Amino acid sequence: MDPACGPDADDDCMKDGHSAYFPTLSELIEACAPYFEALYCEPRISRGDEIIEEGGWTASARLDDIRVHSATPEDAVARLWLALHK
Repeated sequence: MDPACGPDADDDCMKDGHSAYFPTLSELIEACAPYFEALYCEPRISRGDEIIEEGGWTASARLDDIRVHSATPEDAVARLWLALHK
């Protein structure tokens, strides 16, 4: 058990008693430096009531033209970091 997980006013402790840290979007982008290139939102594409393609966020890197797509900007950049550190 993580000793930092006492009474938890911030709700940053998991049910098993270990603490968890969730980096901010800025911290995630900084962690991808110097390769981070862009983060952009792609709109949902639909035709009438039919969804052709879900929207989401894409993060890209200058290295090997890596592009990662996800539902949130934080997740897209976190996945980019993982792709950069394979």
